[in-house]
Amino acid sequence: MHLLTLFFAIDGSHAKKRILAFQKNVKKLTIVSYYRDKNVEYENHHNLGQSPQKQYFKRFIKIISDVPRLSHILRNNPDIKVVYAWNFDIALLFRFTNLFSRRKYIFIYEVADIKPILLSESIVGKALRRLEQFILNKTDFL
Repeated sequence: MHLLTLFFAIDGSHAKKRILAFQKNVKKLTIVSYYRDKNVEYENHHNLGQSPQKQYFKRFIKIISDVPRLSHILRNNPDIKVVYAWNFDIALLFRFTNLFSRRKYIFIYEVADIKPILLSESIVGKALRRLEQFILNKTDFL
């Protein structure tokens, strides 16, 4: 099985643990990620650059601008069957990318944490909850 794994912060210990586990148990692994402070390289890793922190509008623009890059990676790896996304931002990137594809993937979304903004009654909080529902509607495993 060929697994695509997506991380919003590749430089965290959570990402390293999961990647090492996937490398031991999956036949082929492709990694796509952003990083916070410093990039970490792995075999078959596609780096999308540094992620804006606590700047939701800039982060959203970055995600939208990276849809063509992820689409290109998926097109060049037709044997990918399963996509694992760790956290909201990177799951959103995959869902936006998948809107323009006819291919079906088994999609696994791991909720890493619940940010206070998601619980807020502000316009941004409500918009983020709608985007999360958009992700959840096409999630096979949570």
